[in-house]
Amino acid sequence: MWRSTFGGDPHVLGRVIRLNGAPYTVVGVMLRSFEFPSRQTQLWIPVALRENAFTIQGGRVEKWLHMVARLSSDATPQRAELALQTTADALAFDFPTFYPRNDS
Repeated sequence: MWRSTFGGDPHVLGRVIRLNGAPYTVVGVMLRSFEFPSRQTQLWIPVALRENAFTIQGGRVEKWLHMVARLSSDATPQRAELALQTTADALAFDFPTFYPRNDS
């Protein structure tokens, strides 16, 4: 999309574009080889969820959202894994029906 829509403009960062009438600021351009969630994906926009939106019985949000994160320069994969495991453990404790423990 960076090449086809913006002509490979190296100054595209910070530019405001409109999608369905809403303004979005370009904050990055991914490598051509980056494919998430599929090869056809051309852009990502922030997701803003309203309180209580997408909740199901028990008050949890449905599991449809995939995420990608970038580690800061001082982070290690081990620290990131520990942080994710801590979050997973807390969710499993608070919502065992939605996040069953896999102790095998």
